[in-house]
Amino acid sequence: MELLRHSEARMPSPPCHYAVTNRSMLGRLHLRKGQKGEARVWLDKALDTALELDKALELLAAPGTALDRSAREAADEARKARAKL
Repeated sequence: MELLRHSEARMPSPPCHYAVTNRSMLGRLHLRKGQKGEARVWLDKALDTALELDKALELLAAPGTALDRSAREAADEARKARAKL
């Protein structure tokens, strides 16, 4: 968890695809520890970041371009974990 927090502190602005994975993992780790409030914060950040990146890619790239597979999977995991809260 400490490494993920350090990574988050060094995240570029605007965030890259890795931000979705990083934030999803932080949220799921907090959920496992029973820290639902903190989990909710990170899972919401992951989902918001995924949505923002998807929108930006649609505007800047060819239609149909989306998040890379690992970011998409991380967003899916964040949605599943968020549903448990």
